[in-house]
Amino acid sequence: MSLRVLRGGTVTAAGLLLTSVLVGCGSDSPGGGDVPLLWRLDGRALAGAEKQARTASWLSGPTLAVTRARDVTGYDAATGKARWTVALPGRVCEASALASKGRVAVQFGPDGRERCGRIAVVDLTSGTKVWERPISSAAAVPKGQVVIGGDAVVVRTRLGTAAYALGDGRPRWTAPSPRRRCGIEALAGGHVLVASYECGRKAGGPRHVRGLDPATGRPRWSYAVPAGQEVAGLPSAAPAVVALRPVDTSAATRLVALSAAGAPTADVPVTSRHTINCEVSDPSRCDGIVVHGDTVYTRPKAAAPNDASPVVALDVNGGRVRWSTGVHHRGELIPLGMDDTGQRLIAAQPRVIAARRGSQPPRVAAVDVATGRVTTLWPLAGKDDREKVGPKLSDWTDRHFARGRFVLVNTPYVEADGEVAVRAYGEGSP
Repeated sequence: MSLRVLRGGTVTAAGLLLTSVLVGCGSDSPGGGDVPLLWRLDGRALAGAEKQARTASWLSGPTLAVTRARDVTGYDAATGKARWTVALPGRVCEASALASKGRVAVQFGPDGRERCGRIAVVDLTSGTKVWERPISSAAAVPKGQVVIGGDAVVVRTRLGTAAYALGDGRPRWTAPSPRRRCGIEALAGGHVLVASYECGRKAGGPRHVRGLDPATGRPRWSYAVPAGQEVAGLPSAAPAVVALRPVDTSAATRLVALSAAGAPTADVPVTSRHTINCEVSDPSRCDGIVVHGDTVYTRPKAAAPNDASPVVALDVNGGRVRWSTGVHHRGELIPLGMDDTGQRLIAAQPRVIAARRGSQPPRVAAVDVATGRVTTLWPLAGKDDREKVGPKLSDWTDRHFARGRFVLVNTPYVEADGEVAVRAYGEGSP
């Protein structure tokens, strides 16, 4: 398993091996030296002869799995060599942000946008297709949100929501479209399943966030969204964390944490400049926030309007700030996920361009979760002329860190024009 960092989407951590990277690193100094660029893939390798509208990726053990135009391919994380390919009889439309039990779900169809009527589950360990089935009897099913929550695969489109058993694909339950009745607007998965509902969108009807039974779709608890607010994202399902915004605006202004019974335990404001960015198509993919145990790691605000925002640790039981990193080496940190010990938060620092003080390449850092102390693991600039300034750590990138390797995958509209689509840095051994 690996730490998974999602483009504009949820950030999740599981099983991160840091031993080989942390040996010899300094405390609060850049240290570490240049990290070798192990390998790269360009658009031709990822998209083939077709423009690919969406790329999903997962780093599982020694394998990086990536959705291509019409398949899921597993690459050796140390060398970039293709290990296996699972062909799909159609274009990839969407995929689950998270893997569960080493499996992911992929929605696909004839055109990759408005005819995406099939769902398949792929095993990342064996590189095989576990099952495949039609989503509904409708002739055209639009691309939607795909999540794995508990032992269920759930697909949400504007036509409605359908759930299937993760193990064998048997249909479990359905929910109506929110355009017709009180239906599901967004999902968040993992060990549990959480959904946001909107009733009577045009009439300004009530909105709720509910924990669902993956087997039946029935609510286990319900939280009423305050009047005048709507759900901007669902960064975490366990514990449930909801990003809220005023109706008809785009920026999240509040983070609300919920108990196992759906009761609010923390309500934290965030500024518009340092908001939580969640995808419209998949509101569980949120950038700049990590939820682990009883703590939310994010960047709610800066000391001054033009300052970089520090990472803070927020207690989900009350919203108390446990610590703040401050601004590390003249630039802000983007929280990515936890290491396997649960004692370090892994963060990325984008490239800093400063004419007077000098520029610096992007970096990978570790933050002690007890104190907030930052340790730079290594910069991402290599000796190769094409990599001397390092890659851009934009919102439109999947970021993975595991077994001493940092992998960046460009996600939107990969084309076969030679642009770099995947970069892998770090240790070359398995």
